[in-house]
Amino acid sequence: MNEAPIFTFSYLGATGIGLVWGWWCFMRFSASKGKLLNRLIILVYTMGVIGMTYWQVGGLASLILLLAACGAAFFHYMWRQYLQKKYL
Repeated sequence: MNEAPIFTFSYLGATGIGLVWGWWCFMRFSASKGKLLNRLIILVYTMGVIGMTYWQVGGLASLILLLAACGAAFFHYMWRQYLQKKYL
């Protein structure tokens, strides 16, 4: 396994962008409260970010970004559930 450092940095960058993007997407999804157009726009932007990552770096970075975004959205969901149980 002899990867160039630039690819390792790209994978770390994709992870960071995915974590922030997933957190933001869940925040916007929960705030939209059933507005279909808002949710579709978020999905289109998400596919654009993943597509741009695929075009710039490759498939593995896109997969890493998608997994990080899903993980961050899940943790955001769990955090909100915890806050609702504790304070409401």
